[in-house]
Amino acid sequence: MTFTTAALGSLSGLFIGVFSNGVRKLPLFRRPWDHLILMGIMGYGGHKYPQLEDATLERVNAMRAARKLGPLDKNVWGFAVSKQEASQNKD
Repeated sequence: MTFTTAALGSLSGLFIGVFSNGVRKLPLFRRPWDHLILMGIMGYGGHKYPQLEDATLERVNAMRAARKLGPLDKNVWGFAVSKQEASQNKD
């Protein structure tokens, strides 16, 4: 997953550079080192994103435990709710 998020981050950095030049009516690859810098920064951000997401989930679960609520499950494709809250909403 980390390679995928890093690759998506790098591609978004490339897109930002090309789009920025396109909006300003400049040649798309006018300064190629800008694209490489953006790709590196966004690739690193994409690489760190899963770690940030896991750390945030741990902090949220600690806060929920202090309030005597069930922990949230790691849910990739939607809202993250605990199994207890999901069963309460079905009633």
